[in-house]
Amino acid sequence: MDSVIAGFLVKLGFTFDKEQLTKFQGTVSGVSKGMMNLAKVGVGAGVAITAAIAKANSEVNKLYTLSNNTGASVRSIRVLGNAFSAVGGSAQDVQTAIGNLAHNIKYLNFEPYLEGLGVSLREANGEVRDTSQVLLDLRDVLMDMPQEQGRALAETLGLGGIYEPMMKADFGAELERSKELFGEMNQIIGEGSEASHRFTNEFSRLGDVVKTGSMAIGSSLTDLLGLDDKMANLTTSVAKASTDFIKWQREIIQNSDGILDWANQSFLEPLGNLYRDLMNTKIGKEEFMSGLRSFVEFIIPEAQKPQRVSEENATAEQEPAAMTVERARTIHDRRLLATRGMRNNNPGNLRAGQGQIGTDSSGYAVFPTREAGYNAAARQLKGYENAGLDNIASIISKWAPSSENDTRSYINSVVQNMNAKGFDVGAYSKLDLSDSAMFKALLDSMINHEVGAGAENYFNTSTYERIIQKQSQNQWRSSVVKESDKRPSVTVNQTITISGVQDPQRIKREIDPANTVQNAVNNTF
Repeated sequence: MDSVIAGFLVKLGFTFDKEQLTKFQGTVSGVSKGMMNLAKVGVGAGVAITAAIAKANSEVNKLYTLSNNTGASVRSIRVLGNAFSAVGGSAQDVQTAIGNLAHNIKYLNFEPYLEGLGVSLREANGEVRDTSQVLLDLRDVLMDMPQEQGRALAETLGLGGIYEPMMKADFGAELERSKELFGEMNQIIGEGSEASHRFTNEFSRLGDVVKTGSMAIGSSLTDLLGLDDKMANLTTSVAKASTDFIKWQREIIQNSDGILDWANQSFLEPLGNLYRDLMNTKIGKEEFMSGLRSFVEFIIPEAQKPQRVSEENATAEQEPAAMTVERARTIHDRRLLATRGMRNNNPGNLRAGQGQIGTDSSGYAVFPTREAGYNAAARQLKGYENAGLDNIASIISKWAPSSENDTRSYINSVVQNMNAKGFDVGAYSKLDLSDSAMFKALLDSMINHEVGAGAENYFNTSTYERIIQKQSQNQWRSSVVKESDKRPSVTVNQTITISGVQDPQRIKREIDPANTVQNAVNNTF
């Protein structure tokens, strides 16, 4: 600012030496700062003055309304209020008393009663007297009565709240002093009260306009952005999450051995599994980009997504003969990870289990980590065995009932998987799940059937071995197992002689692919 003014003066022909220019610039800078401070003070003062005006007009509007309702002038109401305040009363009590007296005169026909006390409500020319003057005449009547009688009459007239200060000896002198000091100013207030009334009304309407505008904007945004539907979805989600949480807790409580076991299942195990999962997870660029793509897919409406050939299809079109073993494995892994069991961290596809945090849209449990879901499945299996289900047929029939599944195929699949792992078992062979190796072979075979062939490879770390070891010692018994669910383990000892073949084991597999009967096959030539 100072340099601009100095340059302007130089152009006009003024000259400055260095000392003069420095002094000039300092002076201009000081004036600029002073003007800025003055502007700030002015704005603050303007706000304060506006607030004071609004408050003053609000007070005058109250007097205006009381004056219209009671017939007392604004000037008289103010003078009486000043006088009562001087003798220990309050202006508010006076206004209340004037309102009570006016109500009794207007609606309860007190005029004859007051005339009988020698107090007239009208002037000699017939005009209605100021209510405040009527109140002062009543004071004279009450002064001539014994205190108890006067107090009772004041209560009847609606003046009980001001009786004590009104009866004080110096009230008359204070009233005259109030007229002397405030009479003219109160007269001015009275003359301007109607304008204050209009100002207050408009000020109130301004607030209503702002409020109505805000409501209009809010409703428009709600309509245009579909916030009502989003809130409905949120409410539904919260309600479902609450229900799922309650079901989860009920399941844990029913299967727990006491409050410490409940606390362990509800908090310690899930938190421990989550911690281990986080510690074993490395989030790199690819994982981050994959998560980002998933978020975008979720946010952008389907109609707005660019239509493009998928990477797999494009590669297949460009290199129809380039399907390598590695690529086939990648595609297989993607398909496994896209299954319900892997998405929900629920490899056993449990409907409910220890540690679940909710359910999906089809009613299957959702777990915070794969470890938590694996642990829940292992616990359920051991609970079945402890309750009397000790062979593959009885366990699978309870786990995947025929009303919802092809149970026979499931049993055959698990039997074949376990035999491939080196366990010579049949559908009705007695199992011992305290044997960690057998226990893990059974669970992994079930996961291969539930999720897909090869899914067990995702559960081969030491973490899952520890889970099996822990659950193999679990003594909890499942409460959902009934006596009718139990299928006895069978051992059939029978010698079958097969002649004329080189490979009797092959014949055995053809006859009994599920290995449902345990036998010993002997070559006979």
